[in-house]
Amino acid sequence: MILDMYNRLVELQMKLDDPRACDENAEELRHILIDFKKVCDLLWPTVPSDAKLIGVDFDGVISNYENGRLGWAPYPADTPTPNAIEWLTNIAMDDRYKVVIFSHRCNSISGTQGIQQWLWGKGMDERAIERLTFQPGKPPFHLLIDDRAKRYEGEYHGLSEQLADIVPWYYKHFRQ
Repeated sequence: MILDMYNRLVELQMKLDDPRACDENAEELRHILIDFKKVCDLLWPTVPSDAKLIGVDFDGVISNYENGRLGWAPYPADTPTPNAIEWLTNIAMDDRYKVVIFSHRCNSISGTQGIQQWLWGKGMDERAIERLTFQPGKPPFHLLIDDRAKRYEGEYHGLSEQLADIVPWYYKHFRQ
């Protein structure tokens, strides 16, 4: 379906290069864009445009990572960090946030699917898993320095209440 829409858009672009053709192709373009939006809604769960993007590392933050890296998929015996599944489910279902799981494992489809299956196997609600986005390719850095990071301290107690109030340092400094 996506390839078909892409081909239709390429054909339409060629037609639109002729200024006289714009009016007669406007209706076709409108239908293509409606179809494209439907596909995007299926591929990427819809969240409010004002939702705050929350990035969460998988290994060591959601999963305890007791067994280390044994392949693309998480090791089934690895346990979640304390309260991780409950917290992640709640925050994923909260329309104020769009949750992105960051992991090098997401460089492969099997790794992303492995994380999804691991979350489901550890009791996460399937609807919450469907609202998550999985981001591939995090560089193997020694330290992450970021103006929008919240350090994970081994537990989730009180973290949900802090999310709405977290702003980059420069908001506090320049927007008083």
